[in-house]
Amino acid sequence: MLYLIDHTERYKVMRTEANSASVQASAQHDEAMSAERVVQLIEEMLDLKIQQLLESRMKCPPEIAPMMQAKRQTDQRRLDQIRAELVRLIQA
Repeated sequence: MLYLIDHTERYKVMRTEANSASVQASAQHDEAMSAERVVQLIEEMLDLKIQQLLESRMKCPPEIAPMMQAKRQTDQRRLDQIRAELVRLIQA
């Protein structure tokens, strides 16, 4: 009976250690995913900013002006979303 109790206690310790290692690995994975996501968001933000710069220097015909205005508004909303997500990820 003593052997069974000892074996059970050893199993509990092993299981607790395994759970702890699993939580640690999960946290590291989450940090890596967050870092990757931050890089992706920064790349997207840079892309949008470069597009804005190029579009500001471009002369467009009057027929295209309304579409470009709509694109600028959409891009600005996306930049705001990116900023909010970056803040959330960095504060987490």
